[in-house]
This record gives sequence, C-alpha cells and structure tokens, in this order.
Amino acid sequence: MGRLFTWSWILLLISPVWAQTETFDVFRFQVPRGWKLKPGQDEFGMERLANNQFCQIALYRALPSTGSAAGDFDQEWDSVKRRFTVLSANPRESGKADGWTLTNASAAVEYTGAGKFVTTVQVYSGFGLRATVVLNGNNAGCQGEFQTFLGALALDAGKPRGTTPAATPAVAPAGNPSGWVSSAEANPELGAWPAEIRADHVQFTGPGMTARVYYPIEITDAMRSRGDMRINVWNMLVAPQFRSGEIRYWDNGPGATGPYTTGGNFLFANAVDSSNGSRVMVGMNYATENGFVSAVVAIARDEATFTRLAGTPEQMQKLTRLNMFVVPAKELNGRWSSSFASAAEMYHVGSGNYAGLAVAAASLDISFDNGNYQSKSKATSGRIGAIQSSSDSEAGGYQLNGSKLTLLPQGKEKTVYLAWFEAVRGGMMLHLVNDRFRGLRWDLLRAR
Repeated sequence: MGRLFTWSWILLLISPVWAQTETFDVFRFQVPRGWKLKPGQDEFGMERLANNQFCQIALYRALPSTGSAAGDFDQEWDSVKRRFTVLSANPRESGKADGWTLTNASAAVEYTGAGKFVTTVQVYSGFGLRATVVLNGNNAGCQGEFQTFLGALALDAGKPRGTTPAATPAVAPAGNPSGWVSSAEANPELGAWPAEIRADHVQFTGPGMTARVYYPIEITDAMRSRGDMRINVWNMLVAPQFRSGEIRYWDNGPGATGPYTTGGNFLFANAVDSSNGSRVMVGMNYATENGFVSAVVAIARDEATFTRLAGTPEQMQKLTRLNMFVVPAKELNGRWSSSFASAAEMYHVGSGNYAGLAVAAASLDISFDNGNYQSKSKATSGRIGAIQSSSDSEAGGYQLNGSKLTLLPQGKEKTVYLAWFEAVRGGMMLHLVNDRFRGLRWDLLRAR
C-alpha cells in the first residue's frame, strides 16, 4: 500500500477530464472519466484503482438532521471512528452556501486490508436533512481530482429525491380501478383493509391505523457499515416522513419465536407526521433473510390504537399477512410461470465418502382464459449419472371460489389449490398451494 500522506485544501494545477453531470438524491455532480462507478440504494460510489493506490468518493443518501450542524457532523464522524483506527485528525472547517451548512474534517486512518490512508468527511446540513460525502485516498494524486469534484458539486434544496415513502406513486391494478382489499379469510383477526399498491410498498388503511408492508430491500455495504442496522432501516423507511422523539426498543423476552420476533428489530416512538403535522405513534419491525430486509411500518393515531393492533412483534408479523389478496377472476386471466433448480453434494453418513451430486429442478407454465386453462410442467431429479425427467401437459376447466381454485383436467381427477395474490415489486405474484398436499406449492409470476 502506498505511503501515508497528508494534504491541505489547496487546489493543485491538475486538470482531469470530467464526464457529464449526474444526479443522486440531493446531489448534482460530475464523475471523473475513467473512474469505476459503484451505485447503490443508499450511496453512489466511484473510485480509481492503480498499482495499489486508490482514490474513492462516496455520496450518501440524505438522512434527517439532528437539529444542528455540529450534531449532524458528530453522527457521521462517529461512524468513521467505529470503522477505522484514527491516527490523527485535522481541525473542522465550516461554511454556508445555498441554505446548506458545511462541516468537514480529515484524518489519517488505518483499516485492515486497506492499510493507511486519509479520509475526509463532508457533512451538509440544511432543510431538515444531513447529506454526507466521504473521500478516501492513499496517494497525493487524489487531491486535485477531489478538489475539482467538490468544486463542481451542488446540492438541491428541499427533500431528497425518492426517499419519502408517502411520495411514491400508486400503481393502479389492471381491471380493478377501485383498488385492492386484503383478504379477511387470510387474516380474520384484522379483517379486510383497503390497500394502495405503491412502488416500494403496499399501504393498508385500517381502523385508526395505517400499515405499510415493504417489498424486500437489499442490504448494502453502506447499511452494514453505518452503525446500528435498526437505525439505518428506521432512517430509510420512517424518518423521512415522521419526526420522532425517543425511539424505544422491544425486549423480546423468553419464548419469542418467528422471523419478526427475534433480534430486537421492533422499534417504536411517538412522532409528528411532517406531511400534515399530526401526532402519531409509529412502529417498525423487520426480518432479514438472504441479504434482504422485509419490513412493516405501522402508523397509529394514538398509543392505545397502536398497542391494540401493533403493540407486539407477533402483532406486527400479522400485519405482513395483510399482503394477501383474494384473486379476482379477471386478474387470473393470462399466462403464469414458475421454475426452480437446486443442487447438493451427497456424502455417506457412516463412511463420509462422497456419494455424488444430487440435483432437482421443476417448472410450471399455466394459462387461464375465462374458465378454461392449459398447463405444462417439467421435473428433473436424481444424482448425476442417474437423472430422471418427466413432463406433463393438461387442459380443462377451472372454478374460482374465494381462495379455492379447482382445476378440472380432462380425463383426470380434479385438484384443489389454495390461491392468493401477493403484491411484489412491479406486479402481483400468484401463489398456489395444493389443498391436500400442502408441501406442493407454486409461486408464479405473470409471463411477459
């Protein structure tokens, strides 16, 4: 790794060639030509690597301000001290422009795997937000490019683009202009709640409370590195619209089970809805699986309503089941498909000797057309060298009655499925579970 260096903010006579203007969240900026882009959900990164030397710039999505520029800076600087070993730090400098207050500092740091380098943190406070730029480099050649980048950097006033859940447009489901309603059969304790399908979540309106069930959110490196994951998720989903007081955490207690009842991911607080100034009780719970966060947010008019409908992790988990809809007959029409494949290395239990590679794969393609259907299915399973495959085609009529879908194939016995829709990013997923053999399940997307 290159030697440790220090710099003062004096523009060097270096004139890199810059690309066109880009935008991310509140930022407008220019990317140096030849730099590798690393865009993410919560940050926009760019870097130049050569001969064990690196220059890096990262723009982070704006978060709610702490109320002061000093407090905003302390929040971001604390993350530097948590991630790196700080060897020395330069004094802070502050300035104001276009309604934003800038606070910055640089420090010599050390990090396992990257060695020693200089990091600079620029925190812009304004309009109820804090927006952060981090610059890392281990050679003096970065300095001129950093200066040129910062000289062209501009911040927009007001709310960051694309972060306020309430601002996401509703997607009107085809053939159902009045909107969706959750299935009371799937969630009898809560009943049927009107639903609004949005770009990143489904919003349900119940008695005195609103629930938002979010589509899975990928966990990025920025989310992992910026302190407490619970606060990161809160800042992403709740803080853009709700100004909260003290955030309280649920104590799981003994006997808690299920993905939403472990890990202490249930947070709640008294808050003010910034869109209308009303006082509310807001809570958030989430589960993590395979690198994704699945979250639900509950907004109640008062604490009593919140306690009754969403006051425990188990109740919050039940809110996720609102995202189950009875399948309207017209919405079923069309072609649906699903497929999966898996492989596993096998070993003898007694000897430990390798027993070969086992594979399994299956697919279903099914079309519905006003009471008639056609389907094709394929399945493959076995060990390498002894693979068995099968396929089947059938056609006939069907009956749709609430959550029951009965297939009536010609020349075969009928099959009854439990059927429901789930809103997913970009549309609806059709779930079919064999009513007799519940382990047989298909999760189908509309074929394009």
